[in-house]
Amino acid sequence: CNISCQAEETKSVLSLDSTCRVASYASFSFVPTVHDIFGTLSTGGTLYIIPEDVRFDFVRLAQFIDDNAITHIIMSTMTGREFVTMHQCPSLRYLSVGGEKLNPVTPMSGLTFVNIYGSSEACGMISCYAVKGSEENIPIGKACGTYRLYIVGEDGQPVADGEAGEHD
Repeated sequence: CNISCQAEETKSVLSLDSTCRVASYASFSFVPTVHDIFGTLSTGGTLYIIPEDVRFDFVRLAQFIDDNAITHIIMSTMTGREFVTMHQCPSLRYLSVGGEKLNPVTPMSGLTFVNIYGSSEACGMISCYAVKGSEENIPIGKACGTYRLYIVGEDGQPVADGEAGEHD
């Protein structure tokens, strides 16, 4: 996978710059750490590794975010959705989620809540969508960078505009 390309996409999509304070939530064996580490460090931002005993304790995690004035975090879909419904963290500007379909959620005021679709084979961020509010069906968004998205049927061929693609 192309690490430098993904770092550039991360910087662009998540508005990373040298003032950002990013909390690395995912285990080092998962793709989001590519975005956390390379996206953050390539901008001159500050990377915070969340202690293992804090990651799954939402009260302590919210305190960690507040204490360190964290501006960005990427979490699994269900964890991020649950966290955003329980805690207000004033410094947090971007909370990104990915890994499975995102159920309707209303993000806290002042927070950009980004639904990311990606895959390990492509090193992560393929498409993204900033959730606007309580939406019934949250899309995977538009393609990032040079990626192209195709909707295909069960035969693997593109479907006509407005048609549903392959589904489970």
